[in-house]
Amino acid sequence: MDKTKSSTIHLTVIRNDDFLSPYWADRPVISGEAASILDNLIQTVPQNNLKHLQIDIASDGIDAKEKGIYREAIHYYYENELKNIQRKRRKNVESGLTMLAIGAGILTLHALGDYLGLRPVTSEILDIAGWVFIWQAVTQFGIERHKMNLDRVRIRALANAKIVYSKLDSQARKVMREENKKREQ
Repeated sequence: MDKTKSSTIHLTVIRNDDFLSPYWADRPVISGEAASILDNLIQTVPQNNLKHLQIDIASDGIDAKEKGIYREAIHYYYENELKNIQRKRRKNVESGLTMLAIGAGILTLHALGDYLGLRPVTSEILDIAGWVFIWQAVTQFGIERHKMNLDRVRIRALANAKIVYSKLDSQARKVMREENKKREQ
């Protein structure tokens, strides 16, 4: 972290043949495992340091062509995730408004119940049902939407992150040698 409120996520790639997903459509994307570790690592970055996010990928086996492919795969994966979260946010608003309208409608019936001569039990059921729908709308707008907004900020940071490459350190090289020994056996 530096004075410009930026952060760097350090990612070590021991076996770069697992970095890209074997399944993709028009452009390569990172594997689910690579995305999972990036998603995990970004949770430690303070939200106000996400504007200038950098991902430092340490590996000795990534050539210049692969660097471009990996950069694009990371950005494409998180661009798709950003579209997905935006879709979820729209659905959240739609369902929240629907819940609010249903709750208001039920509470209106409850209020009219006095004039319609509803039994106390029916009136109480309408009261409870109306408040349950309204509470669900509040939960969606207040709690779930806040979480989605935070996820959107993090996903956008990953989609726009600057990708840099570095060499493996001695500890990572040791792990790589042990991994290669296991594969040979």
